[in-house]
Amino acid sequence: MGLRFKVGGICRVCRKENVKQKTTKLSLMNLLGLLGLILPIALLILSPSRALAQEPLPPAEYSEREGNFCEITNSDYLKVTLESEEKIKIVFESIPKIITLDIATSSEAVSSTILKINGLEPNKTYFRYQDSFKNGVVFVSNENGSYSWYQDLTKSHHVWFQEEKGTIFLSDDATGGDCTKVGIWDALTKTCTLNQDLTQSVEITTSSIVLDCDSHKISGTGSSYGIIIDQKTGVTI
Repeated sequence: MGLRFKVGGICRVCRKENVKQKTTKLSLMNLLGLLGLILPIALLILSPSRALAQEPLPPAEYSEREGNFCEITNSDYLKVTLESEEKIKIVFESIPKIITLDIATSSEAVSSTILKINGLEPNKTYFRYQDSFKNGVVFVSNENGSYSWYQDLTKSHHVWFQEEKGTIFLSDDATGGDCTKVGIWDALTKTCTLNQDLTQSVEITTSSIVLDCDSHKISGTGSSYGIIIDQKTGVTI
């Protein structure tokens, strides 16, 4: 980008034929004054990034809004929009194989709304979860790639959509939830020690649980969360 400067608000062009050549001796003070004018301009030209710096924009697969509409325009996964009958606060993200929403009401007088998501693959099966993998709904998007649902707003919620289902639950009961299916459960210490690698998500549903992977891996295709812990305390991984 080129920069043009105006001194005193006037652009002056001096033609050679209109100016008599003169030999002028510059005093030291005149020279210093001239350098004082030139150096700031030179620094501005040599350092345009300082003059033109702007705050970085958030990534396009993420959007945070308060209102009735939110969209993600340039995701590597799905370019989706969200419509709400009521005004809400929303943090919206679309990354490969998972769409997440953090939702809260904009007014205490509003306790629910109808939400509609657009931009899904048409006629495709998805799994919608709210706050926990235990609160799941299976649905098929319509021919336009849309889906609508009733959303509680009496408190804030974390909602997510994914294409695959498969979750191991760990809890404080006789078998540690699903622990004995994938490892060894110690009820005294509330410890689940894995005896195999996992490709499913793991959700810890009770406080003070210990998950000992014992050199095993929890891995997947990036289509869901690896380990989810929601409002639990004293958990050790």
